[in-house]
This record gives sequence, structure tokens and C-alpha cells, in this order.
Amino acid sequence: MTLAAGVLLDKDFWGGVAQWGLILVGLFTLARVAAFAVTPRVVWKYQPLHWWTLAWTGWLLLVLASIPWTLFDLTGDRSPASIAAGTGMLVTGVVAFAALAIAVQLALRRPTVMSLPVPAVWWVTLAVLEAGCVAAFVTDAPVRGYTATGTVSAVGVLMFGFALGTRLKLRVTVRKDGKEDPVSTAYAVTRIATMGHKVRGLEVPKGTDAALPEDAVAALPQEGRVAAALLRIALSLFAIAPWRADIALPDEKTATVTLRRNETTADSTIIFRSELGLNGFEPPPEAGDFRTICEQDVLTAAGSFLFLCLAKSYPALREGLCGARHWRSLACQVLAGTPPWAGRPEVEQELLARAIDKDPGNSAARLSFLVARYGSMAETRDDQKDFIERLERFHKSIERKEDDGTDVGYLPLHVRTLWKLITARVNYAAMSSNNINAARVERDEKARPECKELKDLLRRLKGQAQGDDSLMPFYEQVEPNYRILSAQIEGESAPPLGEDISLLSSYNLACLTVERDDFPEALKRLNFALGLKENRGDALTDPVLRPLRKTRGSELMVLLDKPRLSKIEVLEPHVEQLEKDGICYPAELLVRSANNAQIKELAASLNVPIATVMWMRDVCRLVESCPDPQQAVAWTNLLTREGIDRQKALSRLDKAEKRRLEKLSWTADGEPLTRKELRKWAKSK
Repeated sequence: MTLAAGVLLDKDFWGGVAQWGLILVGLFTLARVAAFAVTPRVVWKYQPLHWWTLAWTGWLLLVLASIPWTLFDLTGDRSPASIAAGTGMLVTGVVAFAALAIAVQLALRRPTVMSLPVPAVWWVTLAVLEAGCVAAFVTDAPVRGYTATGTVSAVGVLMFGFALGTRLKLRVTVRKDGKEDPVSTAYAVTRIATMGHKVRGLEVPKGTDAALPEDAVAALPQEGRVAAALLRIALSLFAIAPWRADIALPDEKTATVTLRRNETTADSTIIFRSELGLNGFEPPPEAGDFRTICEQDVLTAAGSFLFLCLAKSYPALREGLCGARHWRSLACQVLAGTPPWAGRPEVEQELLARAIDKDPGNSAARLSFLVARYGSMAETRDDQKDFIERLERFHKSIERKEDDGTDVGYLPLHVRTLWKLITARVNYAAMSSNNINAARVERDEKARPECKELKDLLRRLKGQAQGDDSLMPFYEQVEPNYRILSAQIEGESAPPLGEDISLLSSYNLACLTVERDDFPEALKRLNFALGLKENRGDALTDPVLRPLRKTRGSELMVLLDKPRLSKIEVLEPHVEQLEKDGICYPAELLVRSANNAQIKELAASLNVPIATVMWMRDVCRLVESCPDPQQAVAWTNLLTREGIDRQKALSRLDKAEKRRLEKLSWTADGEPLTRKELRKWAKSK
């Protein structure tokens, strides 16, 4: 311990370390300068493992080369240590030459590995190494040592410099009001990092890449502190990101974006929120500050622009984009699946329509648009048939694209497409108004080969998901639901899934048991599944559940926690006849009067004009759209007493009317109806 402590505090020792550090920093600096030769046009098609091999090999050669240079300087070039180090460099050069020659031969067999002609840097490096190997025939030891060390140094500079220049590392800066905004920067970075199938190797600097303990550094002699400082410089040179993105927000609806690679401008653009298709749409009040949401929208677009710019130089980043090539298309697609716009059909449809209009080859956006356009359940059987036909054509195109093998993202998209197609067939058969059994037979004939294909795809997806954590949750969600769907098509009993199942799986099991006429079991499954908002919405319109709504509708509405029509004051004169027709809840009335034929039929049954049925629908919509379901009856009764019997009327209320209603609500049943709740109610869907 005493000897070790003495060495660590010895000035001569640290002087030598400082000299070595100075030489190493010099070599690293040369490599960093060489990195500037990598322009934005250089395309890197290697996988991350190839890059790390290149980087660490170059780094190791520089570290090894710095040792002989240090010994030459400290002990002279004819000392035994210097001669041994020079010989070591000669051996290193020969080994490196052999390894690089093999690498070039492999590259010749796979010329698509890089866009450069089997890249020129390899030929230059190989030529330098070959020249260095000639040093073996030089008789003078110092000259041989200098030649070998210089050769290894040059190769290290070339390899490490090229690695630094092609590194997939991005530093993002977002400026707002002339100052750097760390919150907006973090949002933009997260957006970029989550786009695509998986960002392979993309790094984003976070704080200091390397640090030394300050207390330990302070205890060193002056020469030791110099060595530590040099080490910091060396590490910082390695940490420099070749890619820099500068995003400026002159206002909340505009962004300017500039991307540079090794200080050379790669691309730039100006982003306007208005071109994303969000004009005229307002987020719900609970979404937060409108200005912040606008900024996040343009930052999402900026992230899409930067991501696809990077993908031009690193084609591996395109995996999972499923044909997306234009940043505006990708931005609209991402926004459609992002709060506060996700879950709002009219906004999703507009965004996805723009996505495929700007980029018709964006297959993922096209499937999402089809689903958004037709909804989870099409309104009529003709709509459902059209949906199926479009899915069939889309399925064929996805098969062709997946067979190309250019993008592994097409496999999960293929799975999603088949899943949507088979479920659409199930719904289409359930919507049959004639012979339901014949419709199911026709459905099963068409769906059986598709189920078999889906089974094969899931087997492949499972294998792919083993090495990709981002795919495993998708597989685990689809696989049990496929088993339920397959049992439905094959006429089998419910598969044993145990208790650890998702609410979606429980809902699909309920659909299966309804088709088997086991209504008590279906209600039991729904009692669990309806804890999810999306399932509650589907349960009201799902054609597969139509037999359950007809025979056990009251029990289903109890599960949905829906208010009865008898509780709504203005509808009391019609309640008795409505209940005779099996309509006891507002949601049931809306479902049973969804088209003109049903409206006429209901009007005849109630012996009222069609206009009265339309008015009843408006009242029921008012109940169903209430932002607080627990207060829906009390607040609807309050509004209808004041002559407000439709949701659209809420948006026309002025401030004075809203204040008056708020005051009235304090004297009525239920919780007070605030102006904030009125605003939410007017915008609710």
C-alpha cells in the first residue's frame, strides 16, 4: 500500500502520464478533425455492432500507438523500452493489415454494406498499413519503430475519425424566446427516440458523458491534475455528437429546424402547425394549456423531419416505418395516435387522411385511416362490406411488401391487417338481418384460411419478438385474442386463458359466448371487460352483442351504469311504450333509431311524428355526452327545464346564460353544474 501510494504521488510518474495523455489527446484531436471529412451524403448501412468494432479498433490502435511515442520522447528512440515498443507496433501493424484485408474481402462480397465504393477509407487504410509493413525489412531499429508506430497511428486516426464522423449520435437543442428550453428539448428528443420500429443505435447526449471524482483529482500533484484534465479532454472528444439539431420556436405554431453533420448543414425546414391539419380542432379542457399543446405538435413534426433526415444516412432507421418517406406524413400519423388527439375520430381521420395523401406509400397510416374511417363498427352492412373489400385489397399489398423483406415492420402490420379483416367478417355476419346461421357459414369459409395464415404469422412474430423487446407486448396482446377468434371461426369452445387476461380478451370472450347463446357467461365476462372505456363504447353498438342487448339489455345497461329513460323528466310521457318495445335506456334508444328505417319504425310504434323521435334522440345524446355520467340525469333535467334539449345548444350559450345555469344548479338535485363542465359538455363526443 505504501509503495502504491508513493507511486501515485510521484511527480515523475505523473509527468510521464501527462506526456502520454498529451500525445493521446493529440491523436484523438487528429481523429476528430478527420471526422469532418464525413459529409451528410455519406450513407452508413452497417449495424451498430459493425460501428462499435470500427470505433473500438481505431481507439485501441491510437492508445497503443501513443505508448511508443511517449517512450521515444522520454527515454530516447534507442532505449530497450523504445525498441521493444517499436517491435510491438510492427506486430500490431501486420495483424491489423491481415484483419483489415479480410474485412475488405467480406465487404467485396457484400457491396451494399456501404454507399461508398467498398468504401474508399478502407482502401486508403489498407494501403497505409501495407506501407507500414515494409518496416519489417528496415534494418535500423529506431527507423523501423518510427515507421511502424506512424503507420498504426495513421490507421487509428482514419478508423477512429471515420467512426466519430459516422456515429449515430444526435444533440438536440430547442430554443424558445431566444433561450434554450430544456423541457421542450426533452420532449423533442423523446419524440425522435420513439419513432419507427426501433431506433437502432441512436444516442442522445445527456449531461456529462464521463467524469472523474473531484476529491481524488484534488489530492494529486500538479502533474497528476494535468493528466486528469487531459483525460477529460480525450473523453470529451469521443463524446462529441456528429449530428446537431437546432430547433427554434418563434411562436407556438411555428418552428425552424436545422440539422448539421460535422458542422455541415444536412437539411433545414420551416414547420407551420396549420399544414398538419389541426386547424379548427381544439383539445379538450383537461388536456392543458393550448399554447403548450401547439408547441408539442410542431415539435412532433420537427422530430419527424429530423428522424427521416437521419434515416437517409442510416437506412436501418427506416425499419418499422412501413413505407413512410415524408416527414409531414409521419408527423400526422404520430399525432393521430398521441393525446390529446388520439381517441377523437374526427381528428384522427383528418390527420391520417393527410398522412396518406402526402405519402400514399405509408402503409401503417393507410391501415389506421381505414379503421378510423369506418370506425370500430361500421354503421350499415354495406359499409361493413366495403370495409372488408378494402381490407382484402390492402392485405394483398402488404403480403407483397412483406415478401420483399426490406422492412421487418411489415410483419406486425400484416398481423394487424389480418386481425382487422377477420373481425370485420365476424361483425358483417352478425349484422345479417336474415339467416344468421347461413351468414356465419359463409364467414367461416372465408375466414378459416385467414386464421391459418394469422397463426403462421404469429409464430414468426414470436420468433422476431424474442430479440426485440418492443414487439413482445404486441405479440402478448394479439396471441390470446387470436385464440378466441379462431375458436369462434372453428365453432370450438372458449380457449382456456386463465384469469390473467386483458380486458380486451375478456370482451372478446363475451362475444364468443354470446354467439354460443350463453348469455349469463357473457354478462359475467362483460362485468370485467367494461372497466375499459373503449369496451363500454363498443358494447353499445357491437353487432355480435346484439342478441344480448335484445334479451338481456337491462342487465347490460346496469353493467354500463347507464341512467334509465324513466329518470329523464321530458321523456316520461313516452317511457311506458318505449319499455314495451324493450327500450329502457338512452343508449338503447340511440342504437334502435340509428337509421331512417328504424326511426320510422319507432315513430309508428310510439304513434308520434318522426320529428318527435328525432327530438328524443337529441335528448338522449345530451344524456350520453354528459362529462360526468353520475350527474347526467340531474343536469339533463335542469337543462331541459330551461329549454335546452340538444348538445349543440350548449355551444351557443353566452357567459350570462352559463352563470344563470350555474346558479340554478345550486338549488337542483346533484352536484353544481359549473361553467367549466358546460364547456366540456359542449365539446364532448
